[in-house]
Amino acid sequence: MPALNRLSFLSLICLFLCLLSVPALGADAQDVTSQCTFNHSGKKLGHAENMLDRDYSTFVTVLAGRYLEIERGGNAIGGIYLQYEDRTVACRTEAFVSGSWQVVQDCGTYLTEYVALPPGTTRVRLNNTSRYRLFLNELYVYGPGSRPASCAQWHSGDKCDLMLIHCHPDDEVLWFGGLLPTYAGDRGYEVQVVCVVPATPVRRLELLDSLWHCGVTRYPHFLGLGDSHHASLFAQYKHWSKDQVLYSMTKAIRTYRPEVVVSHDLNGEYGHGAHMATADCTRIAVEYANNEKKFASKLKDYPLWEVQKLYLHLYGENTIEMDWHVPLGAFGGKDGITVATEAFAFHKSQQKAWSISDGGPYSNARFGLVMSKVGPDTEKNDFLENTSCVPHPRITEPNGPVEEEDAENAESDVIHITLTPES
Repeated sequence: MPALNRLSFLSLICLFLCLLSVPALGADAQDVTSQCTFNHSGKKLGHAENMLDRDYSTFVTVLAGRYLEIERGGNAIGGIYLQYEDRTVACRTEAFVSGSWQVVQDCGTYLTEYVALPPGTTRVRLNNTSRYRLFLNELYVYGPGSRPASCAQWHSGDKCDLMLIHCHPDDEVLWFGGLLPTYAGDRGYEVQVVCVVPATPVRRLELLDSLWHCGVTRYPHFLGLGDSHHASLFAQYKHWSKDQVLYSMTKAIRTYRPEVVVSHDLNGEYGHGAHMATADCTRIAVEYANNEKKFASKLKDYPLWEVQKLYLHLYGENTIEMDWHVPLGAFGGKDGITVATEAFAFHKSQQKAWSISDGGPYSNARFGLVMSKVGPDTEKNDFLENTSCVPHPRITEPNGPVEEEDAENAESDVIHITLTPES
């Protein structure tokens, strides 16, 4: 073989071998958590299994001013996925690359975050730069490659197309069926979820998993009310301050400026007082959002906003029947109710108590138009009928969108009430 050809042949062999050692372009990074060791500021991390057991009821603590270090035996680390227990605190990610530590990014914006690391990273530190303890519920470590579709990449924004105001984590799919997969995941509308009762740390993380699976990329807004189960609206308002709920909801509507708002049944579906209060306050807050006399001093920095349409679940007038059985391209042809059922499976703490029903007296496809500034529905199959909202379908993976967006932190109004498990 001529020398030149032999050299070319050897070059091709070397190139081929190099390509074998590099992840396929665009391939999801592989979970390498089991290959890693962890320490707390240079000392062995006690109870590390609490952030590796995939159980939201356990967590690891990183003290203020200390750091959690991750190492993969000298092999490359491509990214980490963090799930915090009950609150976020300021923390900074640093990567050890080519013999020195480099600041990657500041974390602590959302309860779940994915951090992509520079090529060649072999060690990672999560520095707790706050004055408080950091409670890390779950940690996933990934090798080189693209961010796995199951790892949420949240963003926050102001103007949205549709706002869903639901009471508890799991209500977003139990009582609203394919709404989120259809409008957020498939059609690409800007959908803002407002959760009234965060309930427990476990249930907040379950909610985030459910929303991401449905294709929601906007971080939810938590109102922060404590939970209780009463059989009447009157009894519920003895537990909640109606004025405080109305203030928080009005503020959320003025912040996100939805064209359409959707919420619970005025009768609380099966008679849940918190659901009743959520629907009742939503109806009033939609009016307050465009009334300059309401919360004039508290909300002076939040411009008035006029919602175009309001729908309530099972409302008896101007009814529409949504079709959650339409195949959704963003989910490989699965329909909305199927995706919602998959999302409900993330609510592991609620599996014994509830399941999604397709139809029946509490059908999650039946709604009523309570108010409209754009005329009556004629097609009666679209929450956004007669509005100027334009869908922006996006390419997604089965577990959530692959696109990434940067934005500011979501705002949360916290009412300091002791949280109790929901009935």
